[in-house]
Amino acid sequence: MRRAGMSESTQSVTKLRPWPTPPASKRLAPPATTASGTTLLWRAALPLSLITIAGVVSLLATDLDTSGRLIFFTFATASTLWSITRVDGAFVGLASLAFLVVTGAAPEQTLLHALSSDVIWLLIGAFVIGRSLQVSGLAERFSRFCLGKARTVAGAFWMLSLALIPLAFFLPSTTGRAAILAPVYRTIAASFPSRRVARALALLVPVIVLTSSSSSLIAAASHLIVNDFLLERGVEPFSFGRWALLGAPYGVASSLLACGVILWLLIGKKRRAQTFTMPATRPRPWSRQHFVVIAVVVAMVTLWLTPSLHGLGASTVALLGAVLLCFPGVGCMTWAEGLRSISWSLLLFVGSALAVGRLLLSSGVAEWLVTGLLDASPVGQNASELLLVVSLAVVALTSHLYVLSHATRAAVIIPPLFVLVASLGLDMRSVAFIVAMGTNYCLTFPVSSKALQLYQLERPNGLDAGDLMRIGALLLPIHLALITAFYFAYWKWMGLGI
Repeated sequence: MRRAGMSESTQSVTKLRPWPTPPASKRLAPPATTASGTTLLWRAALPLSLITIAGVVSLLATDLDTSGRLIFFTFATASTLWSITRVDGAFVGLASLAFLVVTGAAPEQTLLHALSSDVIWLLIGAFVIGRSLQVSGLAERFSRFCLGKARTVAGAFWMLSLALIPLAFFLPSTTGRAAILAPVYRTIAASFPSRRVARALALLVPVIVLTSSSSSLIAAASHLIVNDFLLERGVEPFSFGRWALLGAPYGVASSLLACGVILWLLIGKKRRAQTFTMPATRPRPWSRQHFVVIAVVVAMVTLWLTPSLHGLGASTVALLGAVLLCFPGVGCMTWAEGLRSISWSLLLFVGSALAVGRLLLSSGVAEWLVTGLLDASPVGQNASELLLVVSLAVVALTSHLYVLSHATRAAVIIPPLFVLVASLGLDMRSVAFIVAMGTNYCLTFPVSSKALQLYQLERPNGLDAGDLMRIGALLLPIHLALITAFYFAYWKWMGLGI
């Protein structure tokens, strides 16, 4: 049938006309299934190899019973996935516990009680409190107040470092503090005419967030994990005030050293002396909400510092503060908004990691691991105190190279170390604290910390991975010397001798 409006000759030409060939630049490339498949295979090769080795070792471990072998294999697999893959940590932890329950290696209560730890409830309250500081604008106002006194680029870097350190006592996670400070970084970076200085600032903020986390018990989830493991072993955990007394001087010193290294290594002398002027933007006017948040935070810190007077634990204090900050007509946000600020994935990860760590200790697998390692280690009963401290510091400071998550480092390293401590007759609290100080260091690759990754994605002046490696190579031996010096000059005389 002839189509209307078209002649017969036109139809014939249309039928015979070949399909136009697009230019080479616009041709569609064939699907890259082969290349992507090969890349995926290479990425999976290392974790699969390590998991296979763990399986072989567990089969050959005749000293362990069936449950012990399953727990060792699960622990090794979870540690591999946590450390060198992008699989969600909470998924890995819950899947590991489910596997152990199904295979009979652990009772069902292990999975059901994974979120019953005090750590979980402390983190829930702390996340809500951190959100209130962001919503009210107090965190930004505090930082801008300190920076307003800076007159040079170097002065701005020093003032910002001093402003970030106290936030470790109020904001619970390194990632949360880094995220809250991102708008502050963008405002300050826009005032620098040099892109080099702006990129150095993108490195300074997360680095100070990480180094200052040693100052406070609630500044990093790894500290709470350490405390929980101490409690499980029947050892008195650290109080908020005790941790601050021991950790704050070290956190301040490591943060200021990091700022000095960044200024010296990444910014030239002329740029350091350039005039700095804070952008003239009007902060949010003071309101009743500001004073409510300040009053609640001050009251919480006071209660954290005086547990012997009231008997309330840190978790209870944090939850009371969270409820007040979300109370209708009193707080600065609704309860629904407060719940949205909670990183539920982090809570599930911490809970499951703690449960796996407890199984490692209770089953005797941790003791079996450490016994084998001690046979090949130069550290033994006759090791000097200096060698023990340096060895612990080296293990903790380098742990970020093979265990990428901050919280995971504590969950993976602490249980076997506790067995080592028992075999050598060392003090558990002292060893746990030294290791906690060292695991806060993760300044080599951006992948070692979400705070670093957050600022690497900042555009156009994000953190430079090459700059991070340069300062990390210099700061690693400095931190080793700092931990050793603090132990012999301060911690030991404060009752923390190993």
